[in-house]
Amino acid sequence: MNNLYIEKLQIEGGFLDGLNIELKNDLNTIIGARGTGKSTFIELIRYCLDIKGQSSESHSKSVAHARSVLKDGQVSITLNDGSNSYEFSRTAYGDTIPPIPTNLKMPLIFSQTEIENIGLVSQGRLKLIDDFLHNINTYETKELSIIAQINSISDEITSLSTKVEDNQIKLIQLKYLNEQLDILANEEKSLTTASTLTKENSNKLEKASKESLNLLNKIDYLTYRLEKNDAITEYLESISFKIDNYPDIDKDTPSEFDKKIDDGENYVRLAINKLKEGSTLLRTQIHSIESNLIFNKQEEKILRLEIESYHNGTGEILRKMQRIKEEISKLKNVSFFTNDYLKNLKTLKEHRNILINNLQEVRSSRSEKRLAVCQDLTKNLSPKITITLEQESHIDEYYQVIVNSLKGSGIQYNDIAHEISRRIPPLVLAKIIEENNDDLFLSLIEISKSRAQKIISTLKDSIHLISTAKLEDEVTFQLQDESTIKDFSDLSTGQRCTVILPIILEHKNLSLVIDQPEDHIDNAFIVDTLISSLQRRSQICQTIITTHNANIPVLGNAKHVIYLKSDGSRGYITAEGLLRSRKIIDAISTVMEGGRTAFKFRAEFYD
Repeated sequence: MNNLYIEKLQIEGGFLDGLNIELKNDLNTIIGARGTGKSTFIELIRYCLDIKGQSSESHSKSVAHARSVLKDGQVSITLNDGSNSYEFSRTAYGDTIPPIPTNLKMPLIFSQTEIENIGLVSQGRLKLIDDFLHNINTYETKELSIIAQINSISDEITSLSTKVEDNQIKLIQLKYLNEQLDILANEEKSLTTASTLTKENSNKLEKASKESLNLLNKIDYLTYRLEKNDAITEYLESISFKIDNYPDIDKDTPSEFDKKIDDGENYVRLAINKLKEGSTLLRTQIHSIESNLIFNKQEEKILRLEIESYHNGTGEILRKMQRIKEEISKLKNVSFFTNDYLKNLKTLKEHRNILINNLQEVRSSRSEKRLAVCQDLTKNLSPKITITLEQESHIDEYYQVIVNSLKGSGIQYNDIAHEISRRIPPLVLAKIIEENNDDLFLSLIEISKSRAQKIISTLKDSIHLISTAKLEDEVTFQLQDESTIKDFSDLSTGQRCTVILPIILEHKNLSLVIDQPEDHIDNAFIVDTLISSLQRRSQICQTIITTHNANIPVLGNAKHVIYLKSDGSRGYITAEGLLRSRKIIDAISTVMEGGRTAFKFRAEFYD
């Protein structure tokens, strides 16, 4: 695809009602006195193409401006990439129709205030660099997808970890129960005689008790299988629900693709049905075993009563022994399940760690591309302008994650959160929390051991947020002012513009729309820097500029000039065409030079 440019703009209704302009894939300038609709022209382009402002504040103002001047009208734009045309329209309170395809690289648009202020905030400087990267949004899409997977796995890890901890507490009783069983067995032996009848009943009771334990083990195991089966079924049903409710947007999707998708949906539904059938069989089997267990327990009761009739007190001991045996049997099952949980936990953590590494690779790749852009810009704009990038140095998001995690814990979190975010990288902190490694924590942060342990314990529930917290890159701009190098924050408004404009004009592969860039810069900068940049761009892509300064259309050799006027209630085109046409020469001399007489007077003055 060639560079995408704005081919046509049409406006029906509102302040610029009736405007119908065909633009060139070159330098286009819109001239006119103040209040004639030049900025409105720019904002309606932004509005129709649903192009976000350079900040949330500027975006809100832009949308409000566009809607107020459009009133009940409509703005339509035709884009062209050299091979195909794309038409879009939007009303004051509707969305862009049709929706903007994600593969179209929209123009970059800058208002006066955006040029002045975008470099003052870290996110604004970063956006200026990101605008040079192709498909920058794919990085965020990948990030969000990986983070969603990490969060999902982290939920499973938390759930399994809780089960493991609970089970390990239960297993502490196992040693005590075995000791109690030995004591009761010795008591039972001392009370019974070696009569044939007693031995026979004792053997029967032992056999019945073992059968009860066997049945209980089966019930526990089948219940465990049923829970896992139901969990898988629930997950597949959530996938099936998403498939059922996916909007049917593309009616022209190839039928072969539809068939594959239909097959996939059918396999998911078939799997759900088979799993549900399996759960039904498991429940039936559990119910049958429970019935057998009830019958077996009744047989045990009868045998204990018979033994009790021969040896007073033996029945009670046997009941206690059976209860303890059942508890021991359950705990052995708990031990088995715990080992299974631990294996699953290990697998989940390995998968999560792979995803975290993938997330870091995505972020590192983006940082490297940003660094390359900064180096190229510095090469092209130095020594006047220098752009540097410090990778993963912006800790605001990470700091906020720690603050939010410590709130409500009783810990004085503001200072300690700052120290942690400054001294301990997110992945190191996540490892400390997971391994409960307070020694490593204390080697990095100077606090008491008890406070460190409380912080680590409190942060456990937020380990997934900590491990995915973004350390954003930091971009800095510097300007050489005579022999002094100044940081961007120390520059005047005009100097800020002399840094931002050359950066913007370095774009060589997309259209630029700029509103009155000359307001805070002098003619020397316009002639020496701005014009040469515009001339280089004219050979390869479109630039649209609203301006009061004659140097921009004249020295920039604009291919299309549009002259706007206003009667107070409506703005309209009074002339448009080639730069050297008589009507455009008259318009430029009138609007920008104060008329031919004023221009001649100044020319004589300079001579």
